[in-house]
Amino acid sequence: MDNWDFYSIFIYVAISLIIYFDPYGLITKEMVLFYAYLTPLFLYLFNYKSLRKLNVWIIWTIISLLDIVLYYEISGIEKFMFVRGPASGFLRYTWIFLLLFQLLRVISFKFQEMELVAPNKGSIDIWDNRRLTFVDNICFIIYGGIFVFMGVAEQVFN
Repeated sequence: MDNWDFYSIFIYVAISLIIYFDPYGLITKEMVLFYAYLTPLFLYLFNYKSLRKLNVWIIWTIISLLDIVLYYEISGIEKFMFVRGPASGFLRYTWIFLLLFQLLRVISFKFQEMELVAPNKGSIDIWDNRRLTFVDNICFIIYGGIFVFMGVAEQVFN
């Protein structure tokens, strides 16, 4: 693990613990919603290089399973509830996005024999210093499409 891996995991776990314990009662349902929905996007857009490392991916997978526990622990707390359900609902799906990321990596290798990278503002990947390809963009569209679909399904079926 490099510094980025350590700090991103440490900060995420610290935020999770703050939400769980909320010592001063400052955490709002909007904050929890933001946290729950941005986790899969953060992992793809900022941690895609880290997720290539098996040990880091396993750590994030364990954290995603702990997110499910966090969901069950705080989902009944009134201050974290919206009309359509708990703000923490999307925490149940982080593990799915971690598996999806690995599947998209396999697709990337199959079709272009290169690691999957995330789209960014420019057309050059910041970690691998290569141009983004059609496959990279299609993989992100698939990931984003499933993210949106699951977000809508979370709201409709809750």
